[in-house]
Amino acid sequence: MIKLIASDLDGTLLDPAGNLPAETYSAIEKLYRKGITFCAASGRQLTALEKMFAPVADKILLIAENGALIARAGKILYSETVPPEAAVRTLRAVREFCNAYPLLCTPSRAYYE
Repeated sequence: MIKLIASDLDGTLLDPAGNLPAETYSAIEKLYRKGITFCAASGRQLTALEKMFAPVADKILLIAENGALIARAGKILYSETVPPEAAVRTLRAVREFCNAYPLLCTPSRAYYE
């Protein structure tokens, strides 16, 4: 019995323009009624996924930030944090590249220089 269907977004579920197919929400609703959970998995931020799937956000799982965050119905189920010293080390390394800008993400927002 199928209980979960997970899909990557970019290059998989989304069209080349980055849009969800028109029938996505209705398909998710049908899965939900059958007791099957849909899971959107992406490297994108959680807030971006919540906006993208807003009409069905209470019925699906969201795996964001390349697996660092898992959420359902607005609640964080799992969060993998980076130790502060690793974040500082990474920020320093990114600053050494021309035209590279670090982006630090949290479950609720992102910070950039």
